[in-house]
Amino acid sequence: MAKDLLAMLKEDVVLSDGGMILEARWRGYDTPGAIVEHPDAIRQIHRDFLNAGSQALEAVTWFTSRSQLERNSGWSHRLDEGNRMGVQL
Repeated sequence: MAKDLLAMLKEDVVLSDGGMILEARWRGYDTPGAIVEHPDAIRQIHRDFLNAGSQALEAVTWFTSRSQLERNSGWSHRLDEGNRMGVQL
């Protein structure tokens, strides 16, 4: 069962995931497209972070502000879709 993050922090240091963007890119997935187009790859990265000892996982919402989506991929019209999927993953 998932613990409350604040409770965990009161007890000790919490190891969180990190480097999701770099890991996705190393595996050949570009962002933010991977969030919507390759959700299984993103789920696998999360599993790999858990297996490496992460105690907390962050929502996969990198590069999903309207301005970044437009500048990086022309996806500003997919803002809600990308952020919803990122949180679900």
